Amino acid sequence: GLLSDDRVVVRKTGGSFAAYGTPWPGEAGIAENRGAPLSGILFLEQSEIDAVKKIGPQEAFERLMPVTSVPWYDVGTMTKVLLFCEELVSAVPAYELAFRPGAGIVTVFEEFVAG
Repeated sequence: GLLSDDRVVVRKTGGSFAAYGTPWPGEAGIAENRGAPLSGILFLEQSEIDAVKKIGPQEAFERLMPVTSVPWYDVGTMTKVLLFCEELVSAVPAYELAFRPGAGIVTVFEEFVAG
């Protein structure tokens, strides 16, 4: 099931990462109070084709920054958040999920997840 239709919180416990729902839903109203192991990060990209492409840690970090809440005004916390993001993209594989408007991406996504 879905944890959220907007943003999630990512935590590291022991040596693994997990994603958690937040109490603030997006337009679809999905906000689950639970977590799940994080086995990959997908960055959505509108495209003229439906495809999944693996991306490296540097590109994943660059794409993660605009959607991460970073307290730029607090140098100590900012540094911890940036180091966490660097560790996250080094440990968890990242992908670009390119898609055309329509339902065709569902099949591509299901095949990707089935692996």
